[in-house]
Amino acid sequence: MTDIEELRARYRRLLRAYPGWYRRERGDELLTTLLDDAAEGQRRPGRADALDLLLGGLRVRLRPPRATTARVLTVVCALYAALAGAALAVFAGPYPGPPSAQQALVVATTVLGRAPQGVPGLAVECDLVCPAAESGDEVVMFDQPEDRTDAAVVVWADPTGLDPAQMRARLVAAGWTAGPVVGETSGLRWFDATRGELSASVSVRPPAAPEGAVTREGVLVVSHRATVAVVASVLAAALAAGAAGWLVAVWALQRWRRHTRSVRFGSALAGAPFVLVATATVVDAAMWLLVPVLTNTAINAVAVPLGLLTMVPMATVTAAGSAALCLALVALPGRGSSPVLGRRLV
Repeated sequence: MTDIEELRARYRRLLRAYPGWYRRERGDELLTTLLDDAAEGQRRPGRADALDLLLGGLRVRLRPPRATTARVLTVVCALYAALAGAALAVFAGPYPGPPSAQQALVVATTVLGRAPQGVPGLAVECDLVCPAAESGDEVVMFDQPEDRTDAAVVVWADPTGLDPAQMRARLVAAGWTAGPVVGETSGLRWFDATRGELSASVSVRPPAAPEGAVTREGVLVVSHRATVAVVASVLAAALAAGAAGWLVAVWALQRWRRHTRSVRFGSALAGAPFVLVATATVVDAAMWLLVPVLTNTAINAVAVPLGLLTMVPMATVTAAGSAALCLALVALPGRGSSPVLGRRLV
């Protein structure tokens, strides 16, 4: 093999950093330029040229088409994939699940300054939206297997009225870290607190009795906090899945632009359910994250991704099927490319 042949072969291997469509449209031109700039008797690409080719190929693979719609779709796909990755990390990780009823009773005793009456019954199976407990002192275990944000709930009614500020002070005196008491115009007041592995949310509802009565109902929700290991695994999985989602979206959009009109229409129709579900999920996630920021409360790194993806399981399944069908269609062999089309995408 001559010097120029060996150099050409090495450059061709480096050009594999670029997507196939780019190599078909511009590979020969780029290779010719590189060979023309090579020194006499050169057999290997220079380090600068090799690094430039690798970084150039990465940029092309990561850059979506210039159309605004394509860029928005890429971002939505990446964020939705990040949520899915975070959810899978929690399912596969060591998240502890719900606290025991006894742990909830201990916290409730601290909050109320007395032991609540009644004993916990059987766990109530529900997910996210759970039935309201009847008035009176009782402990309800909510079993939420899908999103694993299981909680123990203590509900009480006190004819003397309840003061959230005093409840917060009792928890702080017991070594809890509590956020500020937040109120609404409706009269609902609540605050969150944490200590060790437990997280507590205390809320006091306005009187449900006739006007003038002082009876108020309080609700205490006790759950396990996500450990540092769980949060780290969730974030790592979200970043990895988000990057993968970005790459897949860019690949699909680049291939979609190179198909016939019928394939473009069919793949767009097949992917429409995924786009709708993914967009709604990402918007909901932004809202779920915005509320804790505005109220200065902790963000539940476990509940947000799992809750969003399990709120309507059929929607998540439909989105997955829609994405798979769309990707299968865009993966079909495309039509012949043209320099004009290549310039539009690059």
